[in-house]
Amino acid sequence: MQLIELPLNELIELTFSTDLRRLIKKYKLDAKFCVERVLFDDTLTGEDTYICTNDILRWQPHISEEELLRESREFFRKQDMQNIHKQVSTQ
Repeated sequence: MQLIELPLNELIELTFSTDLRRLIKKYKLDAKFCVERVLFDDTLTGEDTYICTNDILRWQPHISEEELLRESREFFRKQDMQNIHKQVSTQ
């Protein structure tokens, strides 16, 4: 099945109205989007919370495991920096 390519803003809009499992099966996503909007989004509910790295790798064959790991590390590095900044600014 050919994945559909959409601009980032349209993909983000779809996250509010579409089951994320359907999104990863139908649309071409990049690793950063998958990490930030699918794997580690704190606002996920229901079935979307069960999506894992293997689901991404299966349905997004253009994304490698190494790429997902790299984006995950970057995501958490940014989260850590934001937390440090918050701690310093409240002191």
